Amino acid sequence: MKIEKEAKIAVPTLNPIMAELRRIGASLLQEVQETDLYLQGTDHPLKRGCALRLRRQTGPHGEKAFLTFKGPKQKKRFKTRFEAETQVGDFQSAQKIFSELGFAPTITVRKKRQIWTWKRCQICLDRVPPLGCFVEVEAPTEKEIESALRKLSLQKEHLISEGYAKLLAKALPTQRTRKRAVL
Repeated sequence: MKIEKEAKIAVPTLNPIMAELRRIGASLLQEVQETDLYLQGTDHPLKRGCALRLRRQTGPHGEKAFLTFKGPKQKKRFKTRFEAETQVGDFQSAQKIFSELGFAPTITVRKKRQIWTWKRCQICLDRVPPLGCFVEVEAPTEKEIESALRKLSLQKEHLISEGYAKLLAKALPTQRTRKRAVL
C-alpha cells in the first residue's frame, strides 16, 4: 500500500525523451506490453473516483499479472491517490474469479511501455493506441517529480490528471461505453 504520485504528459513522439533519458544517465529496466482490464461491480459498484484494475504484463521476464486498487484522487498538483497492488499468479483465473463475483470489465487499455529509472523516479514511456504517446513520472515526492520534469524539459507541459481508462472512454465513439467507464 502506498500513495501514488505521478505526472502524466502527452508528447508527439517518444524519441527525444528516450535520448534525454540516456543523456541524464537514466536506466532502461524493461520494455513490456500491458493489457489493463478495468473492473466494475454490477451489484456493488466501486466508490466514485476509485478503480479496480487487472493487468497482464508481457515482457522479457515472461508474463505477469497484477491486481490494483486505486482510491480517489487527492487535490494536489500531481495526480496523487492511494494505491494497493499485488501480483497474482494467473491473469485468466483472476479474471474468472472477478466475473463470478459480479465484476465485469468496463474498458480495456492496451499499451506498449518502456520503464526507466532515474534517481528515485520511475519514468514510463507509453504508446497507447489510439490516444498517442505519453510520459509518466512517478516518485515518492513532488520535488523529485519536478526535478525529473525539468531534466526532461517537460516542466512547462500540460499535466493530465485522468488515467488512460478515462481518456480512452472519452475517445471512444459510443456513449454507452463512456457511461460504463466510471473511473
